[in-house]
Order: sequence, then structure tokens, then C-alpha cells
Amino acid sequence: IPFVGLQLVQEVSCYSIVRATVIGTPIFWGDYIYKETIGGAGARLHTNGGIGDGRFIEAMGEAAIKLSNLHIGAFAKYSALHGTDQTSLDLDAAAAGRESGSFKFSFDRSHWIFGARIGLTFSSPF
Repeated sequence: IPFVGLQLVQEVSCYSIVRATVIGTPIFWGDYIYKETIGGAGARLHTNGGIGDGRFIEAMGEAAIKLSNLHIGAFAKYSALHGTDQTSLDLDAAAAGRESGSFKFSFDRSHWIFGARIGLTFSSPF
């Protein structure tokens, strides 16, 4: 996915740092396969295609402090993806035979990640 972004890093003091990052793209391409079996009758839905219209964004914030050789930090990250397509959904059912219908669908996926990091700095004698 080609994307553009911006990162801001601010040293609050020689012992602490704050970082904010945003990346994204107004275009997103991808392929999908969808299959589903409905009930005990064995009816099956299936379709596949390519996402022609979509977008992606991700934002992350981090704060960290340095205590002698110990580095401690916390971060939060948010990602969101949106895509749409015009597709044909096929229904295979034992009783009804095979049917097909065209429709436009869209999907949205987003999530948050929260975390921490701990690091220890040391020097090697080599």
C-alpha cells in the first residue's frame, strides 16, 4: 500500500520524549474471497473480487522516559481501513438451485493497540 505520513518527535527534557505519527492513503487495493454455509440445508454463498475503492489511516502516540540505563515507555495506536466493491453473490442451494445477484458492499475494519516497552542500555567490551 503506498502511503504518506508525518511524524513529530519532541524531546521534553534530556530524560523524556514524546512521539506522534500519522500515516495513511486515500487509495487501497486488495482481493477478497467470501464463502458462507447457511443452516443445515447446505445452502452456500460465495463471491470473490477486488477492492477498487478504499482508504487507510493509522495514528500512533508514544511517551518515554530514560532513567539512567533504563528506558520505559507507553504507546497507543489506532488503525482504520475502509473498502467497497460491486460484486455478484452466488447462492447454491439444494432445493432452489443456483441463484445470483449483484450488489455493492463496503467493509470497515478498525482496531486499537495499547502497549508498553522497557529497554536496558549497556555497553559491550568488544
